[in-house]
Amino acid sequence: MFGSDNTRTGDTVTIGISSDDITRPDAPANLSADKEQSSTAVLLSWDKPNDNVGVTGYKLYRTRNAVTDIIWQGWIGSEVSPFFRDTDLPGGSYEYRLCACDLAGNSSSLSGPVVVTLP
Repeated sequence: MFGSDNTRTGDTVTIGISSDDITRPDAPANLSADKEQSSTAVLLSWDKPNDNVGVTGYKLYRTRNAVTDIIWQGWIGSEVSPFFRDTDLPGGSYEYRLCACDLAGNSSSLSGPVVVTLP
């Protein structure tokens, strides 16, 4: 199915992003972090958020020692898995937050934080 921004010429299909989608995805809910037995890895999981068109990616933020970095941007064409494994971490406290993104570039607000401390 093609929207009004999409064109087709011969065997070439050009798909444009519709500017009609201005609805932000819902924020991911129930972000959780579980320490793995190795003590240097954290498994993060969350509930898939809703969007009027569909969530196509996530941005995961990690804060340590008052420095926040985007540590992962997951962009998948059709289905995005609601988990991420953060590995090779030195001991300390980490705070994670997550936002969802859609194909039009709309981003949700950040999820609530989850904090994990590694030995």
